[in-house]
This record gives sequence, structure tokens and C-alpha cells, in this order.
Amino acid sequence: MFRELGAIYNDLFENRHKGDYMDFVHFEENQVQPWITQAELFVNKIAALARATEESEGVVAEDDEPGGEVAAAEDDEQIGNATTDETVAEEGD
Repeated sequence: MFRELGAIYNDLFENRHKGDYMDFVHFEENQVQPWITQAELFVNKIAALARATEESEGVVAEDDEPGGEVAAAEDDEQIGNATTDETVAEEGD
């Protein structure tokens, strides 16, 4: 799992670097679409790892309330199932 996540992070970082610092870089939608899915996977895996670590250490965030993990899991499902158009629409609201 960690090797896969590292590869995803490296790919995303390199492409971000190209877009930020290289002249005349243009990414096509068909290139970027898989990166969005990979980024969502990366964030979901890291969030799950953080939650598992907090649980094993008995750490409870101040803003945690009963059912917080269920709500977070539902958020993860929504992120994983959202299309790009839905995500963009939500951010624009």
C-alpha cells in the first residue's frame, strides 16, 4: 500500500511541478482525469491511516462527536463516487 501511495504522490508532485515551473505546459483532460481519481485515493488512504492511528493511540480530536467516524466514512464514499462535474459544482456553490 505505501509503495503505491508513494508512487501516486510522486506522480502528482512531478506533474504539479511541471505545471507550475515549466514554460508552455498544457495538460489535456484525458491526462488529468486519472490524476483526480488517484488524488482522491491518496487522500482517502491517508485519512483512514490517520484515523486508525488516532484510534490505536486513544486520541480524540476536540471536534469529534458521536457518529463522527460514520460521517467521515460517508464523506469518503461521496468523494469516491462523485464525478468531476459534481465536485466542481459543489466547490462553486
